[in-house]
Amino acid sequence: MENDVEPKMSLLQDMRRYSIWLGISVVFSIISAVTYILLANVFNQIIESVLSKEEGSLGGQISIIAAIIAVGMLSIFMNRFSSAKFSASVTHRIRIRIYRHLKRMTVEQAEKKQVGDIVARLTNDLPYVNEFLKKKITNYFYHPIMIVLSLTYLIILNWQLLLSCILVVPVFILIVNITTRPITKLSEQAQHYAGEANSVAQDSIYGIQMIKIFATENQMEQKYSSVLRDSLNKSLLLEKKKSALGSIQMILQSLPIIICFVLGGYFTIYGRLQPGELIIYMFLLNFMVQSISEIPGLMADYRELKGIVKRIGDFFVWRTESCDEGQTTTGLRIVTPIHLEFKDVSFSYQDRHNVLQNISFAAGPNRIVAVIGSSGSGKSTLFKLICGFYDNSGGLIEMNGTEIGQIDRQHLRSLISIVSQDSYLFPVTIAENIALGKPEASLEEIIAAAKSSHAHDFIIELPEGYQTMVGERGMSLSGGQRQRISIARAIIKNAPIILMDEPTSALDMGSENVLQENLTALWKDKTVLIVTHRLTTIRDADLILVLDQGKIVQRGTHHELLEKDDGLYRRLHDQSDGAMLEEERLQRMSL
Repeated sequence: MENDVEPKMSLLQDMRRYSIWLGISVVFSIISAVTYILLANVFNQIIESVLSKEEGSLGGQISIIAAIIAVGMLSIFMNRFSSAKFSASVTHRIRIRIYRHLKRMTVEQAEKKQVGDIVARLTNDLPYVNEFLKKKITNYFYHPIMIVLSLTYLIILNWQLLLSCILVVPVFILIVNITTRPITKLSEQAQHYAGEANSVAQDSIYGIQMIKIFATENQMEQKYSSVLRDSLNKSLLLEKKKSALGSIQMILQSLPIIICFVLGGYFTIYGRLQPGELIIYMFLLNFMVQSISEIPGLMADYRELKGIVKRIGDFFVWRTESCDEGQTTTGLRIVTPIHLEFKDVSFSYQDRHNVLQNISFAAGPNRIVAVIGSSGSGKSTLFKLICGFYDNSGGLIEMNGTEIGQIDRQHLRSLISIVSQDSYLFPVTIAENIALGKPEASLEEIIAAAKSSHAHDFIIELPEGYQTMVGERGMSLSGGQRQRISIARAIIKNAPIILMDEPTSALDMGSENVLQENLTALWKDKTVLIVTHRLTTIRDADLILVLDQGKIVQRGTHHELLEKDDGLYRRLHDQSDGAMLEEERLQRMSL
């Protein structure tokens, strides 16, 4: 279940932090609106002066116009700069919040979400928020102020003419309100499908080898086209609704001006309005109508923003580790050496049967515990529980007698080095990848760790050696090379607990045997757990646990388990021996 770890993202909360820049922008937008009113008043005086042939006052009035224009230009500059500063600051703040939330997200939550959808919230949704804050938010202040100022001036000039001109406005605002209602939902749906399309595209890049091997290019293209078509349909429907507002805006702009032209001309002919006043009336009415005609667009933009903000806000209700029940980030700390114990531990993923059932065992320093079993038996899940990625649904997991849920998370993971089967590498240098668990490590320490994992020889043959940049996900290296770097990374961390998930799956038998000798020396005083399907890796283990369908069906040393002819371990051993002999035969043939 997803809980509120932070309050649902409030754009106002982030805006308030930089409200000074918004305030400056609003002030100068007001000044800009006032300059138009002042210009209209001066123009009126100039027209009256021209009609009455009072040439003496023209020079002063032109100077006033120049001053007003200068103030207006400064206002426009300050308005745009401060709104840009405001939008950039708020967007930067939201990006930081998203990343902080992302790094605290539980592994369970991350495994359920699509990477492309998360990326879309950063690359598609946030730029829209930035553009809205930069170019549109001050319009929500400028246009109402322009309407009020123009309205006041026009009422003073001739309220009957004004009333006749704006009678149609309320009707159109009602139509706009009805027309824009679906925009919020459509915006949210369009962004959702765009996120799905991103996910499919990323899968096509990351899984390109599998796609080509299994010749599924057409299926992936069809899937991408289908999701993209849904995104296109929602986007077009959204644009259709927004485009309909263009017609409404045109009528809103044109009709009042036409009424003013006809009725104002009538009032001027019969002396109820001066010629100069009619010109200024039309000048200001045009500004007022333009502001009123922007209302449909403002309403549509606001509703579209609501949909996007909701998508960003939904991200902040995804579970994070700081709020998991029974877990803390400021809990107890454990002193070494580490004694690890599972007591009747059970676990199940959401809506699934138990992956682990009543698991009990103990591990400690200078003791190697190995876990073996068929795929899907729950071997790797044990490591996820030890690392605190998931909460066990039953039983206890203790370190030195303390339940791991009470241990500070960062401290817990500082006690653990892990070599995982997928050997994930970051797109930085090889040296930086090895030093991941110990950023302050010297080059000598990095090289020593690489030599222990038999990675040094291939590293120094690379063009830049230890400074060679690793491609995204380490795909520029072979599986065996990635695994050796992963082992070096675990070695340099020198943690008291070592978890090895299929540590030599990408290595040949010869490399595995040599590496095994080095690792055995490094395991001194460590608590070591190994998950593997290769029995050659665990023959010297102090305790071997045989898992089958989430239960421990056998336990003992290699020799003890081999004595049981009808046991699962013996069957796995016989299968492994056959595979090992075949691998040795192939190696001899390649020599």
